[in-house]
Amino acid sequence: MAPDGFGSNLPRNGRSAIREERQRSLSRSCLGLHRLQGTFVTISLAEANQAISGALSHAVSISAHVSVSVCAPDGHLVAHQRMDGAFAEASWRSIGKAIAAAQEGRPSGEPLDRDNPFPATGLLTAMGAPNLRRPGGLPIFRQGKLQGAIGVSGASSNDEDENCARAGIRFLGSE
Repeated sequence: MAPDGFGSNLPRNGRSAIREERQRSLSRSCLGLHRLQGTFVTISLAEANQAISGALSHAVSISAHVSVSVCAPDGHLVAHQRMDGAFAEASWRSIGKAIAAAQEGRPSGEPLDRDNPFPATGLLTAMGAPNLRRPGGLPIFRQGKLQGAIGVSGASSNDEDENCARAGIRFLGSE
């Protein structure tokens, strides 16, 4: 087997052509998913950090040690912070809650709508990203359009996680 994972029985340029075609196919499928959702504008890094700051401030006020993640509408991570003292698994869970909230643009604790077989987050979760359907993740809307989602984990309950996420959105001014 060649080091790039393709069979060594193909000439080098043949393996490159296969790899390029797979990449083009993947790009087309990603673009197709975005077209199904319509054109979207994602939350900026500065805005994501602002939302995280609001969530962390609320966590401090309730003496919780949390992890906070903000993702784009397609589920890709924009920003993440884990407080000192937060358990390691809180990172994975906050990312999963943010992705779950971005999946359909509603809180991560609500059941899925079965009418959306190809969510924009589908490719990401198919590649192994967590998608955690528990309270603690909320979508972030601006002018009625989904711009991302925030997920929090590590407080003493999922409801407290969601309250921290809500504080982050309030701090951002998007509620």
